[in-house]
Amino acid sequence: MTASRLAALAFGVLAVTTSAARAQSRPPRVELTGAILLAGGVDFGTQKATLTGNDPGNPDFTLFSTTTTLGAGVGPEARLGITLTRALSLEGAFSWVSQTLDAHIIGDAESAPDTTATQALSMMSIGGDAVVRLTSIGFAGGKGVPFVLAGGGYFRQTNDDQLKLASGGYFEAGGGAKYVVSQRAKGFPRLIAIRGDGRLVVRSNAFAPTGANSHTTWAVTAGMSAGF
Repeated sequence: MTASRLAALAFGVLAVTTSAARAQSRPPRVELTGAILLAGGVDFGTQKATLTGNDPGNPDFTLFSTTTTLGAGVGPEARLGITLTRALSLEGAFSWVSQTLDAHIIGDAESAPDTTATQALSMMSIGGDAVVRLTSIGFAGGKGVPFVLAGGGYFRQTNDDQLKLASGGYFEAGGGAKYVVSQRAKGFPRLIAIRGDGRLVVRSNAFAPTGANSHTTWAVTAGMSAGF
């Protein structure tokens, strides 16, 4: 075999190997993610129920004080991602979270015992995010890829009778990582991965004891992704 034939054969093998590696590393066009979402709570502080004195020089009389908190909640989250480039995807997201609203009533003027009133609250969110994969700082031989995301959408909060308490818009930003468990150039699905992330969430017109208001909280997720 001549040197030119050997060179041609080596070039052909290299081209096939490079093409296969590129096909295998290319992100799937469509990715479905199912996860468990943990949403952070909100401390609304303490409000006093008072009677205003007739004499402007006398202080208000406190009937009782109420400290209200919205506890952390958990629920499912589903995401559908569309790959635009090797580093950029757009994702649509839907989640539903169950939380508990606690109102601690203390300091009753008539010496009634302190008590706590609770109310179940559900929150549905639908929105979208831009996701940027940080492939340059991957780990575990390229199987692990950090990412950042940012986006927003609409949320609705209801009580246990499904009566609307508040609704509005939200913005979120954060980051996480995805670790590929299984990947192949062809087949269904092409990719199976473990995914987790953390986010800072700002909601406008959200429920508050003194009327709808804006508040900032957090959220974390952990789940599995399948790419096609």
